[in-house]
Amino acid sequence: MSVHLSKTQRSIINSSPVNVPFMKEEELRRWARDHYVPPALRHPSWNPVFLQEMARIDQEILERELRGSRLYSLVPLEPGDFYRVDPCQAALKAPKMLMSIPTIARPAYYETADERR
Repeated sequence: MSVHLSKTQRSIINSSPVNVPFMKEEELRRWARDHYVPPALRHPSWNPVFLQEMARIDQEILERELRGSRLYSLVPLEPGDFYRVDPCQAALKAPKMLMSIPTIARPAYYETADERR
């Protein structure tokens, strides 16, 4: 899916923050996921890991909205009583089904202890 991002957003997503221990980076990403801040309220001096995760969240939200709008752009046909039966379908009779299942006597080795008494 093609999503248009600003130059700043692309640079934040593609850049990897330096000098941040792995566990600290994971904490920041988790905190960013739990405490989402809209783009207009973000300060550029915030930690780059936090800003990077927020940019990813923005992209996910945009993709979700685009996916949702595409789903609702399809209009179902109005229900009606018309239908078409092709000649090859008209020749078919009712489905062939076995209405009753014949019972088969079980061999003696299938009998349970209760049945043997």
